[in-house]
Amino acid sequence: MIYGLLGYLLVIGWLEKKILPIVLSLVAFWLYGSALMALIPGVSPAGVSWVGHAGGFAAGLLAAWAQKKENPDAV
Repeated sequence: MIYGLLGYLLVIGWLEKKILPIVLSLVAFWLYGSALMALIPGVSPAGVSWVGHAGGFAAGLLAAWAQKKENPDAV
């Protein structure tokens, strides 16, 4: 859940190209960017599945892409 939310927040600002989502993406990266190190094999602590965390992160990226609006100014 956490890595999925992080992946979503990091990408949604870039996809929507609006100031508030971009700021939220930057704040999320600033606060939780170090957590991305756990996605690298060999860096995550012993006994922690980096594959599971990477899957959650990828799911967050896909969710952001699926939810993006083609024309955010249209009603």
